[in-house]
Order: sequence, then C-alpha cells, then structure tokens
Amino acid sequence: MHLDNNILKPYNHYKISLYVEGNSKLYRGLYSEMSIFIYIGGAPKNGKCTVFPLAGIATITKFNITQKSWEDNVPISKYEYFYSYDDGKIYLPIETEIWTEKSILKIFNPIYNKYNEIKIICKATN
Repeated sequence: MHLDNNILKPYNHYKISLYVEGNSKLYRGLYSEMSIFIYIGGAPKNGKCTVFPLAGIATITKFNITQKSWEDNVPISKYEYFYSYDDGKIYLPIETEIWTEKSILKIFNPIYNKYNEIKIICKATN
C-alpha cells in the first residue's frame, strides 16, 4: 500500500482499511478486512544544532554536538546527527547507540583531501 504525501495532512486522525476478496473460483467469495487508526502529527520545528568546540584536530578533539529548542505538540522520539566532508553535497549518519540522546560526543577521522571543514546537521522525529 502506498499513500501520496498530499493525501494525509498533519494533525489529523485517519482510519485506513484494507479489503481483500478471494478469487471466486478458488475461494468462493471469501474476503478479509483489516483496519488501523493512525494519527499524523506535524514535524518538529525551530530546532538548533550546536557544536563545541568550533575547531579541532581530527582523531583527537571530542566534539560535543547538541540539539535544542525543538518545538512539537508530542514528545520527540528520536534525534539524529549527520556530517558532510564535501561541503554539504552528501551527508552521512553519525551512528549513536541511544536515539533519544540530545547530545553526543564525536571524534572525526582525518580528512585526506582538499576539505578541511565538516558540516553537521541534526534532525528530530516525533
């Protein structure tokens, strides 16, 4: 089953039903039905991602990456962190053991090409 993004709207309750009827030759009109109720909330907004210190040495400096100021009507269930060595063209996930941590420590590997800057983005999910 696939629903286009423009079908479901944030902050609404929905009942999704699936109805399947068997082949009349083999199953003689047998059918099955399943329904599920879901709530679609809005995405968290106005969050900030801070990094301290702003500069350091690869393989040595522990960078503290913190998320704060997220606004949402429901509790945040997951915080994610991403980094880019190529000026933001491709972001790779920073692996964390606990998804509910608002702050992580990260030591970055050395960069052996022309890039000497790492970009960080953060994401919160409800």
